[in-house]
Amino acid sequence: AENNYKKTPMEIDQANNCKTSAEVPPTPEQSMSEEHEKKMNTSTEENITKKITVTEERRTNQQSETLINDSADVSLSDTLVSSAYRRRCLIEGYAQKEMDAIMQFTTNYNLKFGQPYPNFYMGKLKNALNEIKMQPFSQRKVLAIFLYNGQSIRSNIFCSQVMRDDYILKIFSKYFLLYGWDVTQRGHAKEMYDRLLKVERRAAKMLRKIKLDDFPALMFICVTRSDGFCHRPKVINGTNESIAFEIELIKCVQAFRKLMK
Repeated sequence: AENNYKKTPMEIDQANNCKTSAEVPPTPEQSMSEEHEKKMNTSTEENITKKITVTEERRTNQQSETLINDSADVSLSDTLVSSAYRRRCLIEGYAQKEMDAIMQFTTNYNLKFGQPYPNFYMGKLKNALNEIKMQPFSQRKVLAIFLYNGQSIRSNIFCSQVMRDDYILKIFSKYFLLYGWDVTQRGHAKEMYDRLLKVERRAAKMLRKIKLDDFPALMFICVTRSDGFCHRPKVINGTNESIAFEIELIKCVQAFRKLMK
């Protein structure tokens, strides 16, 4: 019965394939080619994984990174950036005189975002604070330091929409002395930090804690007594909604008005 058994065509093909593969081993060239292909695939997968990891790390670092930290040395190389990056900055260059930087900030801000625009204080930060101290106590304004960062998308939206709202501009004009500064470049952020250390150390510490995603930011400094004592500074972050920002601004005015009584 076993001798009369006939194999099916499928069994014959499988037997022939096994026989052929056993009888004809791959050539050295084929083996090398297959091994090279495996290495290439492995290398490509590793590179893709590395790129994804690096991209995620950069995104995380950018979102959590503060502008001022103890380990960061600010040098001239910080300003050697692409033209696209420079276009985001309202203050260009490094180690400029404060008055020149203020004029450049105001001019570039007005050109970039158009009318109506805020009435920025055209003077040094220390002079702005001294001017407030000289005002009658009942009419004394609050120093509002507007911190712009061109790397934050929200900064541009805030300036082109919220900071052009007529009612918000009236609030700034009546109750605040508005000082603007660009912290897009680390060098300029360090300049602001050093400047704040001289006039209000608590404000300087607050600047250190502001992260990229928190810009734009407004820092409020209120001189509450005739001896020039500054109440604890307050920071609020810019929002894309005019009404929400208007409410925050009014709350600040009310809080500081109480301190003046």
